[in-house]
Amino acid sequence: MAPAAGGGFDNRRLAAVLLALGSLWLRLGDPPVQGHAFYRAGRWIDTSRYDVAALLREGNLEVVAAVDGASRDILHQTVEAGRCTLMEELRARYIDATDTAGEDG
Repeated sequence: MAPAAGGGFDNRRLAAVLLALGSLWLRLGDPPVQGHAFYRAGRWIDTSRYDVAALLREGNLEVVAAVDGASRDILHQTVEAGRCTLMEELRARYIDATDTAGEDG
């Protein structure tokens, strides 16, 4: 996920990362609690009027109940590195699972 113009990530892009993670997480059959937590955090970020990247930078996102620790970690990594390694891992697993299912039938 590339940074928005000006070098930062806007709320919509950050929300998209978490919503995509939630979807992949649940499709892979991983424990649903974390998948739903990604969804909850993504929905909150998408509708928030706060600058989430600024809240993250200043450490104030920790007081937002809708954003759990794993989601904050994902956001930190996404903003700092410009990518999300968990997303890459889940995509690879999903593609492998799809390829394997195609070979069976």
